[in-house]
Amino acid sequence: SEGDASSCEHHQSQYDAVQEAFLRFYVAALKGYRKFLVFGDRPTFHSESFIKLQREDFRPFLQEFTQTQMFDAFITKRLINPGEPDCIFFDQSIDEKKNRSKLKINKTETPFLL
Repeated sequence: SEGDASSCEHHQSQYDAVQEAFLRFYVAALKGYRKFLVFGDRPTFHSESFIKLQREDFRPFLQEFTQTQMFDAFITKRLINPGEPDCIFFDQSIDEKKNRSKLKINKTETPFLL
């Protein structure tokens, strides 16, 4: 019935809003992570340097988060297979946020988000 469809759409829009809130948070918290990826014979991520250069209010969270299995999987995927669609989507979401800054003159293309 139409009432069920409306309820389902409302539930989906709430779910989308939660997803978007998490994306905005992680984009803000991790926006500089790419500078600390080290490729080569032994790919790694310099988490201590990354944390030191982040906003002070994010540091306690990042100190804990960078030690989780979730973060390890996030970094490993970017070191091994950065061309995956979810990696591109997240990185271009970061680029899009940086593009909104009035201080950024040269905007970065984000074709994946179109």
